[in-house]
Order: sequence, then structure tokens, then C-alpha cells
Amino acid sequence: MQIRNKTIQIPKIQNVSHETGVVMYADDVLMVSKASISSFCAIKDMLEQFEKFAGMKVNKDKSVIFLEKIIDCTVEELRNILHWPIGSLPADYLGVPFFCGRLIEDMCCPLISKMESKLAGWKARILSFAGRIILIKYVLSTLPHYWMMVFRLPGRINKKLENICKRFLWNDGESTRHIHHISWDRLCNPYDLGGIGLPNMEDLNRALLASRCIRLLMDDGIWDKVYKDKYLQKNSLWTLNGPIRGSWGWKGLIWGWRFIQDKTEWKLGDGNRCRFWLDPWQGRPLIQRISGESSVNIVRELNILVNNKVLLSRGDTNGFEALWIDLIGNIDFIPLSNETDQES
Repeated sequence: MQIRNKTIQIPKIQNVSHETGVVMYADDVLMVSKASISSFCAIKDMLEQFEKFAGMKVNKDKSVIFLEKIIDCTVEELRNILHWPIGSLPADYLGVPFFCGRLIEDMCCPLISKMESKLAGWKARILSFAGRIILIKYVLSTLPHYWMMVFRLPGRINKKLENICKRFLWNDGESTRHIHHISWDRLCNPYDLGGIGLPNMEDLNRALLASRCIRLLMDDGIWDKVYKDKYLQKNSLWTLNGPIRGSWGWKGLIWGWRFIQDKTEWKLGDGNRCRFWLDPWQGRPLIQRISGESSVNIVRELNILVNNKVLLSRGDTNGFEALWIDLIGNIDFIPLSNETDQES
């Protein structure tokens, strides 16, 4: 990134073609660069130009530098360029933990404290059993939604969240415990199965992450592109097999995806999102009907969309004559439209 003939050196993410040097959310900015004097000087110059033209100043009290590998300089030299404090991970960023590695229980303490503080204001009131149910369903259980859409929470944290809801429902105190007339699992069932629809925290966590996978397929935002480039490459979510490697956020997404994977397929519109061989749009993915490792690898390399393949001539079989003959009858009747492909 060039700033007045100065260069901000942006680290490259393996297999990712999109630059992620500057990410903005409302009035919050996350900048990523190599820890070098030249990059920090370019960032300083960029921020000074912003202050000059926008009439706003960077709040240095709320700005932090996180360092990993330093290139040909010291921490003190870098701090003296921007005059920002040096932070350490894990840290809080936009209301959730900012960390490397695995999400551990200690990082979730702010979430537990938030729910308990909300509860403290209600204990002084006299509430009916029905009133407590309403507060759990529509207030207390919604507090962790934001965290659950970002991460897979540790199992013990989900249990702690449920225990907070249980204690409030049955009016348990620090030293007193009342009889729990109905099990929590039964209360979490929907009405038609004998429950009252209270949330099972682990199921809720998984469902929210699954909804983000749908957005990953449908959206083309910067982080959607990064995830697809880095982790999917020549796979689709339906053909991603084996152990899941990557960040804690990506592992959580796949944990949520496998909850809905066999219940999801493309509803074709213009055919410009759904991949011909790798995505399910005629039942299971067509690649699963091909035998032989070399044939499968060729298909992955093609990575072609439904719209592209349908518009090709019938003579373009790419070595899969038998499969192509089997498919051609269905392909002739694919109802492409001007609408965008949708998940169904």
C-alpha cells in the first residue's frame, strides 16, 4: 500500500489474494503491517493526512500496537513513532476476545460477568414463574448471541450459561437450592414436544455459527473472500472432509456447518454462485459420482460454475463421457433465471 511514496508492508496470508491491511468498522480501524520502521512511518503519515483533511484526531488513548515479529528494529523505536502503548494478547476488540490459538474459559469471563450482572438487578424483584421464563427466553439467553456468532464457546462455558438461567428460573440462591420439577433438557424442547422452548446453549451456539456459513456462501465481503481463499481453495463446504485445521473461528464455522450440511443445497437462479461439480444442486455433489483420484483432481481444477457448464457445448466432456451422458438430460432442463442462486 503506497502512502505519499511511502510503503506500508502488508503481510501476505498464505493462499489469499486479497489485501487485508486496513479493515474498518464504523469509527474503528484495524491496520495490519509488518513491524518495521518504514511501515510505521507510512502509517503515521497516513494518519496525519487523515487528521488534516477530515478535521478529526486519532485517539491515542484508545489506540494499541500488537507486535509479533519485529524487523530490524526494537519495540521502543516502533513505540516512539506512533506514541501508542504496546498491547498483548488476548485483548478485547469490538466486544469479543482478540487472541491467537484456542478460546479458553478465562477469556469468557466478561460474558459470564455480563449475564450475572443482568441477573443481579432482577433478583430484588418479585417475579412469577412465567415472568422468569419470558426474561430467560428474550433477554438473558440473547446476551451471548454476539459471541456465539463469532466463536464456538467451550463446552463448560455453555454449561455455566445454562446454570445461570437454571438458577434464575428456579429461584436458587448462593446457599439455597429449590426443587427443579422438570429437567432442563425437557424445558428446552419445543412446545409440540412437551417443552417451553428455552434455549440449549450448545445448540444455539451451533445454529448461529451455521447461519454464518450461509452468509459465507452468499456474501462476497473481505473476510468471506479470505476464508474461501485460505481454507476452501479448490473445495466447497460440501466436499470438505477430514480433520479441520485453521483458526478457532474457522473450526467453529465448520462445526456449525456440519449441523446443517446434509440439509442444505443450492436453489438455482442464474447459476453464477453454485459450482457445477462441487456443490449440491442436483442432489449430492456431482464430484461424488466420479471414481478415480486423477479424475477427481481434474474436476477440482476446473472449479466451474453451473452457468458456465450449462452454456458449454455438449461435446466438452473433459474425459467424463459416461457421466456427461447421464447428466445431459437433466442439464437440458435446468431452469436458469436472472435471480441470484439461493441456499435452500
